[in-house]
Amino acid sequence: MLLRYTQVLITQISQTAVCNRLHAVEQQLCRWLLLSHDRLDSDMLVMTHDLISNMLGARREDVTLAAQKLAKRKLIKNVRGTITVIDRQGLEQHVCECYAVVNNEYNRLLGRGISKTLLLICSYCKSIRDDQNSWQGVENYISEHTEAQFSHSICPICYEKIVKPELEEMKRRRQKDRQKLCF
Repeated sequence: MLLRYTQVLITQISQTAVCNRLHAVEQQLCRWLLLSHDRLDSDMLVMTHDLISNMLGARREDVTLAAQKLAKRKLIKNVRGTITVIDRQGLEQHVCECYAVVNNEYNRLLGRGISKTLLLICSYCKSIRDDQNSWQGVENYISEHTEAQFSHSICPICYEKIVKPELEEMKRRRQKDRQKLCF
């Protein structure tokens, strides 16, 4: 596990160096925001433009201009010391390919096929809405987004609450049917 984590870290460091050299500050900011967002449980990222400029190796003024452009596109809300992700999909469309390289390596090596995102699940049928706004069953969704395979079983709680009463009801019906045949 430690070796896989080290490989992910090396990939992120290498890709960051390439990204900081070749891509616009706006794309770098999108990458940084998405990578930070992936690892936090909130849309609100507490970080200053100065901190981000140090991480990107860019001037603070350039980070401020890039953040203003993203805010103008309604991808983020930019308030002093805090950046709130408003439109994650928009950020993903605007980011350079470096984010996908790092994220794919992270998912591949650390077994995180489903990143930290809010999954919308139907309260009734338990279908999940995917990125294309179509609904699919939990098994299909997980199979498409992870390497997991399914084998069905019944948990002890469902057995007690559902299966056992159904079996007892079937047993009662058979007994009634047998009694009717005897008369």
